[in-house]
Amino acid sequence: MGLGARLKINWYPTPLPRTSNPAPGGNMTLHELAGKAAPHSVLTNIPRLISAYYICEPDMTDKSQRVEFGTSGHRGSSFKTSFNENHILATTQAICDYRALQPCNHAGYL
Repeated sequence: MGLGARLKINWYPTPLPRTSNPAPGGNMTLHELAGKAAPHSVLTNIPRLISAYYICEPDMTDKSQRVEFGTSGHRGSSFKTSFNENHILATTQAICDYRALQPCNHAGYL
């Protein structure tokens, strides 16, 4: 069980309501707080996020905590133990292992 589950961290605040945008066409939405300072209740606790990045360990039996390739990008969160230092280390190791098996000596661009 990850640290977040033990500490009962509130991962995401309640979504804020959206209002219609008075833009021509009316097909866009504008958040009611657009152009205003964000209330404290919707701000991310950065020290807790950084702590979760280094402390929480992903459970590889939980699909939501694994990195998957072939998508347009991994959108994990340290709060949900789906993006942290272990993910970066594993991804880097996988890239190194793959390149070691390939007959190439050029730079890899990620």
